[in-house]
Amino acid sequence: MKTLLTSSLMVLILSILAIQWSAGMEPAQSSLTLTIQTDKPSYSPGSMVYIFGTVKNSNNNPIANNEVGIQATDPQNNTIFLDIAVSAPNGTYQDSFRLSPASALGTYQVFATTTATGYPTAQNKTTFEVGKHNVVVTSLILNKTVLIQGSDLAATVTLTNNGTFTETFSVTLYVSQHGTSWSIYTFANVTLAPEGATTLTITGLRLGVGFYTLSARVYNAYFNNTYTGGTVWVMPITLFRSWFLLYKGGGWGGTRFWHPAIPI
Repeated sequence: MKTLLTSSLMVLILSILAIQWSAGMEPAQSSLTLTIQTDKPSYSPGSMVYIFGTVKNSNNNPIANNEVGIQATDPQNNTIFLDIAVSAPNGTYQDSFRLSPASALGTYQVFATTTATGYPTAQNKTTFEVGKHNVVVTSLILNKTVLIQGSDLAATVTLTNNGTFTETFSVTLYVSQHGTSWSIYTFANVTLAPEGATTLTITGLRLGVGFYTLSARVYNAYFNNTYTGGTVWVMPITLFRSWFLLYKGGGWGGTRFWHPAIPI
């Protein structure tokens, strides 16, 4: 639970943090061990940042009900968050704040400091990145729009990383029919650098008789984007044979009749 900061307490926290960190000092050795980390290594502007850690003594025993001063700074070293968390009986503490939608991109630092009766001050810090996570599907192309029952379908997906991070993600192909969708294939652990593009192709897809719409979903912990691509009609083999005979026999009235997309 967050503690409301008084002006004097805020000054105390900032003074301790400034003394310990302004000179770029590493955390001092002490009889208190203070850890701090965030739930993710990187965030998008406007995201929630969750902070947690532990307070223990040199015997690895938890220090309960201990105040931990927390300060977060942006890439320009401006303070964007200042608070006090209180450690639980097991020595853990947690806090959170929301980044501004207009947050600067770059490296952010989160500092923690604590004191306890009979112990010297302990401090630690962690960092996280703020940037843009965004991989999108730019095209989904099918090799055929009409298939004979039992034939193979191939799908080619093109993706672009419009973000600022190298991303590892999955791409799942879906088919939909009569308002129902289901997955038919997943490309797992695809990696793409910022401003990069890649093309993925899957062959040998089989669908039952019917008319289908295909879509591709690209996703990881930071984004979830879907692109709807082409359609395909899978015709029964009996219908194809009828059309084939009409074509070979000259159709009705001597006119050959067939669909141009059907291979004869």
